[in-house]
Amino acid sequence: MNPNHSICLSLGALPPDLEVWLQRASLVEIRFDLIGELASHIIPARYPNTEFIATFRKAGKNPISQEFMLRNAIQNGYQWIDLDIQDDMELLNQLKPELQKAKTKCILSYHNFQETPDLDQLLKIKQTMNQHQPDLKKIVCFIQDSKDILKLKSLYPDKNLISFGMGERGRQSRLDCLQWGAPFSYAYPDSTEATAPGQLSFSQLTQMLNDESSI
Repeated sequence: MNPNHSICLSLGALPPDLEVWLQRASLVEIRFDLIGELASHIIPARYPNTEFIATFRKAGKNPISQEFMLRNAIQNGYQWIDLDIQDDMELLNQLKPELQKAKTKCILSYHNFQETPDLDQLLKIKQTMNQHQPDLKKIVCFIQDSKDILKLKSLYPDKNLISFGMGERGRQSRLDCLQWGAPFSYAYPDSTEATAPGQLSFSQLTQMLNDESSI
C-alpha cells in the first residue's frame, strides 16, 4: 500500500513549498479557520489526483465567515467538508441541499482537548453521529493514560470511523488507528507546524508506515 494514501495532509498554514505538497498528497485538509481567505486560492480542479477537505472550526470565529467559506468550498469542488457535532449541526442542516447537489461528502467530528470521556459517552456520541448519516465519523480525544487509548480502540471496527488520541501519549495511536480500521490519519507538512497536539509530520508518519510494512 502506498503510505501517501493513508495520510491526510492537514494544512493550518500555507507552506512555502505548497505546490509540491498539493501534488504529493492524495488527500489534503484545508483549515480555513487558520489560513483564512488565502485558502480560497487553492482550486481542487487543478489537482485531479488529490481530494480536498474543507474544515472551519467555529470556536472564536464569526459563524457567517464559516458558512461563507464552506459554501465557497463546496462550489469550488471540494470533495469533503468537516463539521463539528457540538458546534455545527445547524450549519449542516443548512448545507445539506448543497452537499447533496454537489455530491460533497461530510465528515462529522467530535473533539475533546481536555480528556477522553467514558466509553459509554463515546458510544453515545458515535450513535448520535450515525443518526445524521455522515460519510465519515471522526472522534478525537486528549489522552491521559493507556486506558484512554483502549476506549478509542473499542469504537472499532467501523469502516466509517477515524478515531485516535491527541497529545504526546496519543501520538502512537495516530499510526495504530490505521490498523484498527481508520481509512486515513492526519499529518502536517514538514515545512509548517502541527494543527493539533501530538500530530506527526508527514515524513514521520510516512516513515512509521514504511517501517511497519517492512516487518
